[in-house]
Amino acid sequence: MNYIDDEEMYYDIKKHQYILTPAAMENNYSISLQDTLDTDGAVDPQAVPQMFLRRVSEAVYSYIYLFSTNKRVTEYRISLPEFREGIKEAMMELAYSVLLTNTDPSLQWSGNNNKPLVVTPSVKSILRRYNLLFRGITWDITEKELATKGVDY
Repeated sequence: MNYIDDEEMYYDIKKHQYILTPAAMENNYSISLQDTLDTDGAVDPQAVPQMFLRRVSEAVYSYIYLFSTNKRVTEYRISLPEFREGIKEAMMELAYSVLLTNTDPSLQWSGNNNKPLVVTPSVKSILRRYNLLFRGITWDITEKELATKGVDY
């Protein structure tokens, strides 16, 4: 795989997703998730920021998958270094928007015929700018080729 981990974002190999760290919000928005998020009643209050950021990741990836014809190829494509900044920027923007509006990023499906809720226009714009919303057939790679690139399912 081609993923890169750093202080602000890491790649969860089991989920095949990048996930922000609390440091990303601290460094880019001066927001301490530990101080901002409600941790009252949490079994492990220290884990609340990371759980929040996992839900943000799930929401962004789920939106990207709406445009995908092959989830595994899309996962591989997103893990490439040239798409890393785009996914990071989109997740930070969604996390910031969620904090501003006090909503839950995991509530991505409406009760109305399972229609997906629309991500914020700014998140959608970021994903389009970085070419992460793709409806092409294979992004020039087949599922067989994934095995030769170290992708293990």
